Amino acid sequence: MLHGSPDSIKAEFPIEMNDKIEKLFLKENGGAVMESLSFSFKEAVCRDCKEIVAVPMLFSLREGDKRRVVGPCPSCGKEKVKLISDLSNLPCPDCGKKELERSFEGLWD
Repeated sequence: MLHGSPDSIKAEFPIEMNDKIEKLFLKENGGAVMESLSFSFKEAVCRDCKEIVAVPMLFSLREGDKRRVVGPCPSCGKEKVKLISDLSNLPCPDCGKKELERSFEGLWD
């Protein structure tokens, strides 16, 4: 796990999700971050407000381990988000016709 301390990971999620994160990922390891976790922001579509957003996601890297926590929509706060794996089948949320394209903006040092 390269993201840092449990507190820095939990800070990326609403405080209401802290218990779920603790229960799923931290309790079994005495409160320390398990080495087999990954944290990142994932592209998603909110099923409520229909916005395309980036949501925090914490998941296990262990083979066969399906545990994960996905944060809510940052636009409306609802937890009904669908992670996007393929943009080619996703219509534009504004016009509903054009396919979406991915572009990268900015650099991270």
